[in-house]
Amino acid sequence: ANDLDWESFAAYVNSELPAYARPVFVRIQRDMDVTGTFKMVKGDLRREAYDLGSIADPIHVLKPGTSHYEPLDLEYLEVIRNGQAGY
Repeated sequence: ANDLDWESFAAYVNSELPAYARPVFVRIQRDMDVTGTFKMVKGDLRREAYDLGSIADPIHVLKPGTSHYEPLDLEYLEVIRNGQAGY
């Protein structure tokens, strides 16, 4: 996550994808669990979602009305959980 140029990533996402298709949450993992046929194991990712309490991976969020990604913190996570984020 430290090597990713978030400004360039956001600019690419905003220029190439319509608003409804832009990822809201981006989670960077060092390693990815795969099956014996090299398919992603998505069940754990779905269960963990963007819960900062259960994962150690950095998560960035595209907040409504913005065009850049910023690190997800506990304060904004609470805003999301309370339904006040505007998604």
